[in-house]
Amino acid sequence: MENAEVDGILYPRSFVRALGSLVYLRYLSVRNVSLSLMPSIQSMVLLQTLKLDVISLISIPSWLSRNVLGKLGHLRHLYLPISEWRTAPKKQKLRFDGLGKLETLENFSNLWCEAKDLPKLINLQKLKLEIYSSYADVKETMKNLSALALSSSSNLRYLGLSLTFYDQPVEDVRELFWDYNSILQMLNISGQLAELAQLFENQPRNINNHVVESPIRITSLTLEYSLLVDDPMPVLEKFPTLRYLDLSYDSYVGKEMVCSSKGFPKLTSLILCMLPNLVKWNIEEGSMSLLTNLRIDRCWMLEELPEGLIFLTSLQHLWLDSMPIDFIHKLCTTNGTQGQDYYRVAHFPHIDITQ
Repeated sequence: MENAEVDGILYPRSFVRALGSLVYLRYLSVRNVSLSLMPSIQSMVLLQTLKLDVISLISIPSWLSRNVLGKLGHLRHLYLPISEWRTAPKKQKLRFDGLGKLETLENFSNLWCEAKDLPKLINLQKLKLEIYSSYADVKETMKNLSALALSSSSNLRYLGLSLTFYDQPVEDVRELFWDYNSILQMLNISGQLAELAQLFENQPRNINNHVVESPIRITSLTLEYSLLVDDPMPVLEKFPTLRYLDLSYDSYVGKEMVCSSKGFPKLTSLILCMLPNLVKWNIEEGSMSLLTNLRIDRCWMLEELPEGLIFLTSLQHLWLDSMPIDFIHKLCTTNGTQGQDYYRVAHFPHIDITQ
């Protein structure tokens, strides 16, 4: 069901209320629907999949805060709305009591979802959650996440974590990840980090035929506002499963970046956006051998694209967005004359340049 407006223009309230009579319904997806119209969900006691895909959630409807979801004891897959960052009164937070069969939970937010219910969801296999607020709130949520992830009865196999903070000591932030390195596959961090290596150092190692293997299984990593002074690439390029990397909005404030040979063995997408001091980027032969998508956006101090781009034979799409005119001219052909760096990008099938 889509676009059930509050004023009833597209779908009258009576229609939405009539959903409550669908007591045998197993799957329900609502899009662009005001959740204030949906208290009849509590009657769908056999529902197994519920997708609440609204544009944004500013406040929790009163019916939802009354633990209505707890009546859906057969629910296995729950996709919550993506919310705006607004905190809810503690007594009005969304509760998960009675959802012991839940296998998928997406868009959990500690601002409006009750974190202490997480350890009860022992059948969860996939969890995507956002943790945002002061360090005390973050630590409390992570404590409950640990109780779930480290439980002997836990079935958790995939963890996607978005962490936004402004006051955490990096030593404490580092410890938050040690328990999850085998299931943590998506990680987004927004906030200052003193040194990236500290976040992942001292991880336990598995010894296999005398070869030390990295326990890190992250496939998608986004860093924002990290203000890293040291080049992050020597740390990140060792992640054996990393496929998507987004370094944006002052995540790195240094001047030089190097991607070394054999680094980033699985990386397919790379975004560099608003790195204010980046002047030089070097790519060694053999680095990022599977890269197919590269986006460089508003890195205004970058003098030129690295010559090592000629080694990226798998790259299919290059985006250059809001880069300096002189930078772009080096890559273009003007009146039949190739720019001095044209040879570095000539083999790419698709190049998009926007100003």
